[in-house]
Amino acid sequence: MIHVGNDQDTARDQDVRRIARPVLPAICAEGIRLAQQFLARKLRALIRISRLPLRSLLMAGEHAIPAAKYAVLTGNLLRPSTPIGRSPHVALLQEFQDVGDELFRPVLFEKTQYYRNAIECIELVGQYFGITRHEDVLQFAEEFVGRFRCDDRVPPRGVLRQHQTRHGKPVLVRPIRYSDCYEIVDGQHRCAIAFARGHQEIDAVVRGKPVLTPLQQRLLDVMWTNGERILYQPIDSPEVTGYWTPIRRCTDRLEMMTRFLCTAGVNVGNSTFLDIASSYGWFLSEMRKLGSEVHGIERDPVAISVGELVYGVPRDHVTRGDCVRVLRACDRRFDVVACFSILHHFALGKGSVPPEDFIRLVDQATRTVLFLDTGQCAEAWFKKSLAAWNPDFIEKWLLRNTTFTRVLRLGTDCDNIGRYKNNYGRTLFACTRAS
Repeated sequence: MIHVGNDQDTARDQDVRRIARPVLPAICAEGIRLAQQFLARKLRALIRISRLPLRSLLMAGEHAIPAAKYAVLTGNLLRPSTPIGRSPHVALLQEFQDVGDELFRPVLFEKTQYYRNAIECIELVGQYFGITRHEDVLQFAEEFVGRFRCDDRVPPRGVLRQHQTRHGKPVLVRPIRYSDCYEIVDGQHRCAIAFARGHQEIDAVVRGKPVLTPLQQRLLDVMWTNGERILYQPIDSPEVTGYWTPIRRCTDRLEMMTRFLCTAGVNVGNSTFLDIASSYGWFLSEMRKLGSEVHGIERDPVAISVGELVYGVPRDHVTRGDCVRVLRACDRRFDVVACFSILHHFALGKGSVPPEDFIRLVDQATRTVLFLDTGQCAEAWFKKSLAAWNPDFIEKWLLRNTTFTRVLRLGTDCDNIGRYKNNYGRTLFACTRAS
């Protein structure tokens, strides 16, 4: 059947077309936008894209080599502990922002961390994103900076290099165990661009089982902590911050020590310092910064290696061995000696000699000042086993068993908090002799 419209119907159709003509593109565009949002949500749910803070992302390896393995291969064991914000990639973008295209003069570019990182990769595996010649790293860096300068809405085109992922894709990460951090697996350059642009977060796909950084593994291997997530001395690294328990603040003791040395007229910058049972070597590091010639005694080789790795304490500054044996063999004296949390082990009968013999060895090694603390009866775990060892008893005991003539109480530590609320809070003593 044929329907024949009248003039009124024709005029109505013309009015509809006239009204719809400018509106239809907008309706279509809105429909496309809504469809894109719907598909993006479905895609996120399918591949589990997360929005992660950039501050929690730590450096990857290179050439698809996991960060921990790459760290061992290059000898840079702190690379997997390095936040993306302190990476060579971000450093290059920040330097470009400071000096512009001048940065790409070979004489300047070859001094950058980025260049050195690329050359290290070429020397190790034979290439860096397909680049095999040192002189070609400059062009790749220029491409990287070009992506940084490009508007996010207009992703740069071009042929991808080997192991290179298209700009704008979510980065790939794996979780780092015992932390809120992630190791970058793919996307180090994209993370650097986002960070340098001031972004706080980035789209990421989290994949794989949690891994340990070399630093975490080394800390777990320290004998005294026995595999627990414990920091005996301060460690400033993102993957141990917040999820690992610090035992000794150390800054409280150092402050009391330096204040006393200043009052006593001891020139720290022209002194020798011995730390008995130096653990990681935090006090060695801090006294070294003040100008002291430092030496440590520590029986645990892993703890010594932590200090070398984290604080930069040279391994030959620490004598590995039992403190009694080392002190007996020592033929010199030190201006300042630290003996923290050791004496009570001898008082509890866990040492190779009685506590009186041990403290006499310490006395012999001290030329000017001995700083000492020890377990006390006020601590829950020593309430019965060290029942007599209060500050008064310790002071008299030191005067009776050493050549020191003055024993001063400088204050107490601040370690009796959290899970250790009923322990620590030990008195720090300064022991000197009359002039």
